[in-house]
Amino acid sequence: MDKIKFSNFKNNCYHLFQPIFKTSNWQILGYEMLLRHPTFNSTETLFKFVKELEKIIEIDFISIEKAFENIKPNQLGLIFINVHPYSLLDSRWASFMKDLVITLDLNTEQIVFELNVEYSYMGDIEICKLNEAIKSLKRQGFKISLDDVGENPMSIQRMHILECDFIKFNRSISKDLSTSPEKQRTVESLLEIKKKTVIMGGIEASTDLAISKIMGIDMVQGNLLREPTEEKVVDIRSWMKNLR
Repeated sequence: MDKIKFSNFKNNCYHLFQPIFKTSNWQILGYEMLLRHPTFNSTETLFKFVKELEKIIEIDFISIEKAFENIKPNQLGLIFINVHPYSLLDSRWASFMKDLVITLDLNTEQIVFELNVEYSYMGDIEICKLNEAIKSLKRQGFKISLDDVGENPMSIQRMHILECDFIKFNRSISKDLSTSPEKQRTVESLLEIKKKTVIMGGIEASTDLAISKIMGIDMVQGNLLREPTEEKVVDIRSWMKNLR
């Protein structure tokens, strides 16, 4: 991606929607908005390249602004949008969010910032600063989710420090959960002490979906349930029928 393409990034990037379901009644809690760009064949490829260019924060700002320009959150339930922890520590963040809320008349209570796993590699001083930034967002009505909990020991430790509303297990935990006693023990240990709403992400097998519900997971998300799509409405009856 050369400078010309990067400067034009906002015009070409877009988001797909993936629903998050409540296991209690299979209703939709909301949607995660997943950033895509036609130049890259996967999100991993996109962010790897952006990281190499040291443009992660700039991409976050573009993604957030583009997402909320194109949707009305109150029509979709909660909206989860990925953000790099260091974006919250950037000197531009507070004014960026303040202007965005005013300009787009956002309902902050329906927006969830989902922090990617980089929070688990932050030092103690950075974690303290991040927590202050999180508190500021929560005072404005926003909600916070921690992604990739369980991926490494520090992600679990940070879960207890950071004032989040949701924690999400990713595919590293959900894949083969039904046949892995070790993963089940990890999930059970966190469920025993949880004070957050728990989401099991990355579900691709019906057996892993079943064990997630049996273990008491609050919410589920993954390609088994619905692949990311431009559509924002899911026919629950058709979805349940397809799982049989």
